[in-house]
Amino acid sequence: MNRRQDMNIDNRMTRRASLKLMGAGAAVMGAPALHAQAFPNRPIRIIVPSGPGGGADTFARLMSIAAARELGQSLVIENVPGAGGIVGADRVVRAPKDGYTVLWGLNPIFTMIPALGTSMPFAPADLQPVCTLISNAYVWVARADFPANNAKELIALAKASPGKFSYASTGNGSAAHLGGALLEQEAGISMLHVPFKGTGIAEVMGGQVDLKMEPLGSAVSLIQGGKLKALAVTSRQVLAPLPNVRPLLEVVPGYEVEGWHSVWVAAGTPPAIVETLRKGFTAAIATPDMRGRVEQTGSNVYLLGAAETTALAAKELDVWKKLIVAKKIVAE
Repeated sequence: MNRRQDMNIDNRMTRRASLKLMGAGAAVMGAPALHAQAFPNRPIRIIVPSGPGGGADTFARLMSIAAARELGQSLVIENVPGAGGIVGADRVVRAPKDGYTVLWGLNPIFTMIPALGTSMPFAPADLQPVCTLISNAYVWVARADFPANNAKELIALAKASPGKFSYASTGNGSAAHLGGALLEQEAGISMLHVPFKGTGIAEVMGGQVDLKMEPLGSAVSLIQGGKLKALAVTSRQVLAPLPNVRPLLEVVPGYEVEGWHSVWVAAGTPPAIVETLRKGFTAAIATPDMRGRVEQTGSNVYLLGAAETTALAAKELDVWKKLIVAKKIVAE
């Protein structure tokens, strides 16, 4: 081998060594950049599976501000109503499993609708819980000129005129629907169920429908403004925002319905991302400001982890299955 060939080999080896050193340097220099890209590094979408103005929308918007401070990124609300929440839930199932699309989960999606046997575009296992944040009671409201002023009068009217009075819901198997079915069963009355794509509350205010079991948080201001009449609450006790409205169970023993709000993501989302979301949302709602805002609506901070949320959903699923069988309710 001549001297020129030796020099060419040496040059190639030198270039390879240089490239190797440059690559190693780039990796070291890139480490902070990769760390800076840790979740979350862009806005997070919160899919609210109901229309604007409802209880879910109200709480999700409050939480989006508080959680943004904890997570260091903005949280953008996207209302996706339809099929009692299934349309919105499906949007999350189909999103990338990266934590940037989360579901503001309402318990009917995981308990009432599956209990009904409604055909869904996804399996329950396609969503996984992050945490539960809030529990709330409902209030039975009526159009402002409804002839009854409380639960006792409502039941008396319904018994006198079976099927005459109607109640709204966000769809077959929704909380308002099954809450109405439970009232019919326990009080021995018959009413007309009228499902809507939206919340249905505007139709109650407009007089197209007589009644609705509405989340307390979204009903209080409408009641106080005289747009709706409150007949009874679904809690075991009188609620501070409506001190003159009695629990329905005083007239119908055992009648109690509670809603809960939770955060869910597509199954398969990396555990570290799920944990980051859990820490962000739970820290946000634990602040005195957020706790106070939730309690002002008559609701409660109700913190559960993923496993506890799963257990709660399973328990309620069994309760509603029994009602559906007894009432012979079928999916549309």
